[in-house]
Amino acid sequence: MHPVLLLIGASGGLGASTLAAVLAQQLDGTLVDGLLDGSGADTTLVLEDEPGLRWPDLAGLDGDVDPARLVRHLPGSRPPVLSAAGPGRVGPDAVRCALAALRQAAPVVVDLPAAVHRAEPWLAVADVAVVLCGLRPRQVRDAAAVVGSLREHGLDAHLVTRGSRRAEPAGQEVAGHLQAPWLDHLEDHPGVPRDEGAGCPPRARGPLGRVAREIGEVVPGADGSGELRWLRRAG
Repeated sequence: MHPVLLLIGASGGLGASTLAAVLAQQLDGTLVDGLLDGSGADTTLVLEDEPGLRWPDLAGLDGDVDPARLVRHLPGSRPPVLSAAGPGRVGPDAVRCALAALRQAAPVVVDLPAAVHRAEPWLAVADVAVVLCGLRPRQVRDAAAVVGSLREHGLDAHLVTRGSRRAEPAGQEVAGHLQAPWLDHLEDHPGVPRDEGAGCPPRARGPLGRVAREIGEVVPGADGSGELRWLRRAG
């Protein structure tokens, strides 16, 4: 089984979705949208018009799913993405079933907003949690709440701080205050908004690529009905 990593943006606007997309690419993994009724992680990767399965299509998923077949029918290839598609109702059993299949194929990176990180089944299936934390007082309090919640569920959080390059020493102080291992500091890079403005997906370069590699160091190694029936294993 490959690992499931939760990348949790403790506050909005920190660029967690961009980092999650680059991390999934770095790990040769699958990007999964943790906000099941959101606008869609496929937008981050400029795949919103690509055909393929989204979370609402898997609402009735159950049973033993063929991992390769599921990945093959997702939009994107590096990384493939299981994205939300606006309002819809997907239960935790369908989520568990999809994740169980996806982690057989490759590492799974879940782009998980703090507002829904307690929802089933994310904390129960995770192997690693990384919290992206801003450095303003309110953002630090947001991160403290997320880190505390993860600990309540027996999951240690690794911290990546976010801010200007000059704020990196403050990032280490915040990690000490939160008593969470500090992985790296993600500073601003002009290439990120430039790519977004040009309609290009985020790339593993500059600070984004460096931080994704640092996160990759803490990821455990791999151990290697109805309309959805075709997704199940043959035989």
